[in-house]
Amino acid sequence: MAAIASSSQRVDLANLLLIRYVGADAPLEFLRFDKDGRSAASRRVYELPFDAVLGASSIDVLVPSELVHSGTLEIAAKSRSQAEKAAPFAMEDQLASNVDDMHVALVEQGGPARWPVLAMARTALSEILEDLKLRGITPNRMVPDAECLPEADAPCLFNLGSRSLVRLARDRTFACDSGQLPNLLESAGARLSEFNRIDWEPGKFALDILARHYARSRRSNLLTGSYRSSGKQERAQRRWWRWLGIAAAAWIALAMVHMGLDVLRGQTRLSALREGMINAYRSAVPGAQNVPNPVAQMQSALRVAEGSSSTDGGIGLLAMVAPYLSQRPQISLKSVAYQNGALELLVIAPDIGELDGLREGLATNSAGRKVELVSANNLDAGIEGRLRIGGGP
Repeated sequence: MAAIASSSQRVDLANLLLIRYVGADAPLEFLRFDKDGRSAASRRVYELPFDAVLGASSIDVLVPSELVHSGTLEIAAKSRSQAEKAAPFAMEDQLASNVDDMHVALVEQGGPARWPVLAMARTALSEILEDLKLRGITPNRMVPDAECLPEADAPCLFNLGSRSLVRLARDRTFACDSGQLPNLLESAGARLSEFNRIDWEPGKFALDILARHYARSRRSNLLTGSYRSSGKQERAQRRWWRWLGIAAAAWIALAMVHMGLDVLRGQTRLSALREGMINAYRSAVPGAQNVPNPVAQMQSALRVAEGSSSTDGGIGLLAMVAPYLSQRPQISLKSVAYQNGALELLVIAPDIGELDGLREGLATNSAGRKVELVSANNLDAGIEGRLRIGGGP
């Protein structure tokens, strides 16, 4: 597990669910912090498992920093609420888009009249929130992923292959295509040799590394104003996940009961088939008392009757018949006889249709052998039928 810097920060992260969002068609990376604020290894999924959400103290989502503009505003405001009202207009010169189309979130006051801010297009923010909602997620906080880079005396760089996360200063982060990084650093007056570099460790997801410095990043949150998560939404989400967990547990219990019943039914059919084979053996071998292994006993008797140890003939016919009888528990086997190259079965079926169905099934897979219903008699227990498989024409 990855340790977080201080005990107070670990308390802030206790039981927190951290998600890295990449795009609408992409899987999510997520990890949970334990009650001591230490993180487990992250996982990558399209849909969060319900146990990841249950009991989470907060659901925080990291979003691509390419979608977010960060900067610092000089606002002579006496309170945060005044600064929030003035921030969009104060930031207008820094944005290429219409300020009315942008959501501006204050981070914290960085000094007298200095306010670090984050700005993101409202459409992009709404689309991410809608996609998360479809996945059953209502985040409490939304943080640009570059904000997770550690703050130090020197700027910081995390190369993710095709894209790079950069922290130029405490209140200045961005992300870009790695191929464009040298030009962007040059325009910012920075040199790559001055950067602290974070290496992407083999076998780890990016979230594993970003989570190490996330405690400090929590001061940033794009979900302010009308985008702020309400307590009502959180309670509804947790109720939904709780009921989902209960439903999943009930389904598992029901599946286990069903499996148990299937096993019981299978054992009952096996016992019935074994009993039928014992009766058939005793009918074919008068005087037989103990029949510990009816299959072996019948194989031995059939080989003797055939005058050889070959597995053809009666044994082959019996092997062909056995699956069809086991699949039809409503048909009971009364006796088996083998003579003159033909296997005769005496069975009891509930009606003539079941008896004829058994005959047709055997005929379909008899490899050209003749299958005929020799006789059929009405009994109180059903229809007693004698089937002959193989033999002469």
